[in-house]
Formats: sequence, C-alpha cells, structure tokens
Amino acid sequence: MADRDPASLPAEVRAKLAELELELSEG
Repeated sequence: MADRDPASLPAEVRAKLAELELELSEG
C-alpha cells in the first residue's frame, strides 16, 4: 500500500477520505 500516496489521489477522492476520517474520529 506504499504506492497509495494521498497526494496522488484526485481531490474528490481525498475529500471523501477526509469525510470518512471525520466520521471515524467522531465515533
């Protein structure tokens, strides 16, 4: 998974990941 650098992902994908991370951190 070392090639899965967030910087190489499209902005929309990074935005979705950010939403998921927020949901996880909020519980």
